[in-house]
Amino acid sequence: MAEKQWVVGLFEEENKFSVIPSNWIVQLGNTTFCQWPKKRITDTMIINYENPTKDWQPFPVKIIEQYSTYEQASKREKEIFLQSSESDQSVGSKFENYLQFVKKSLKNSKYPLQDIYNRVIEHRYVQINVIKKNTYPIFKKEILNYDDFYKYNPFITYYESMITEQFIISSTKSKDKYFILYDKSIVFVQQIKKHLSGEVILEVCKFNRSFQMSNNPICSTTVGCFYVITDNISIQFEIKLDQIKFKCFFIPTSDSKAVVISLLHTCTK
Repeated sequence: MAEKQWVVGLFEEENKFSVIPSNWIVQLGNTTFCQWPKKRITDTMIINYENPTKDWQPFPVKIIEQYSTYEQASKREKEIFLQSSESDQSVGSKFENYLQFVKKSLKNSKYPLQDIYNRVIEHRYVQINVIKKNTYPIFKKEILNYDDFYKYNPFITYYESMITEQFIISSTKSKDKYFILYDKSIVFVQQIKKHLSGEVILEVCKFNRSFQMSNNPICSTTVGCFYVITDNISIQFEIKLDQIKFKCFFIPTSDSKAVVISLLHTCTK
């Protein structure tokens, strides 16, 4: 069994230091990731070297130093953090403002250094988590239960639906899952996947047989009206958002046929 070790890691995107058990660290190529639980982190979880589970999220991390005990790593993390905070406050007015904040928030006179550290951490956490203006896409209802359909992958997050600037895409609601692609394929969404890189991929199936409904007085393909054979579909495959041309209404007409009518909503292209 490998010897337990703890590292001091820096989450550079948030500029936040943390003590991390080494069994939370994974290496993918030249990038180091920390598997991080979705629930609130406690010192006990870190001290007890809790094993990661499938729903933990990976985040890029920079390993600063490594120690054989939690106490050593925790002490060094505080030193590094305070040094970093001091260097950040290079402008006198900023330092004075921060000092006033610390004085007002100090609650524990018995352990002032620990209390200052906790207050600064809380303050930075609030700053990082300030609500920002929505940017698209917006994801809804993360899927946490993995099975043969939603296979666990630490670098992919599954969602039930998402909102783009043009429309809603859903893997469950009929009114939001049917689309026409630029290559004229008619597809329906099975999965919505967001990669760690931020790329969004849709897993879809295609109706292998689709037909125009009329030629006169105007061809139905011009207005985006088709009927499809619903019991003849392709295997699941991946597409990107910019392959979508129109969103569709899907109206079943029998056990094996349906009418598909495109909405005049253009996608990103």
